Amino acid sequence: MWTRPLASLERYRAKFQQEATSFSSYGADAVTCVAEALKKAGAVDRAKLQEALASLEITTPIGSKVRFQNPPEGNNLGAQVVVIKVNGRGTYDTV
Repeated sequence: MWTRPLASLERYRAKFQQEATSFSSYGADAVTCVAEALKKAGAVDRAKLQEALASLEITTPIGSKVRFQNPPEGNNLGAQVVVIKVNGRGTYDTV
């Protein structure tokens, strides 16, 4: 569904002329989750959005795997972090 994580970082750098930070990356993950849940819900409706988030299972553009379980707690069950080594300005490797 999504491209590889380094491609996302390269697109970010090209668009904003700066390196992505953890804040921009995780912010993009959050927006991706909400956007996918809204698509799945088919409407801007609180109950439908909650139901969509409860069964959401996606991989975000930076490679985070997101799966929620709701109820009881609504936690991200498969929380993962993609570790990227910065070799120099604009050069990355996944670790």
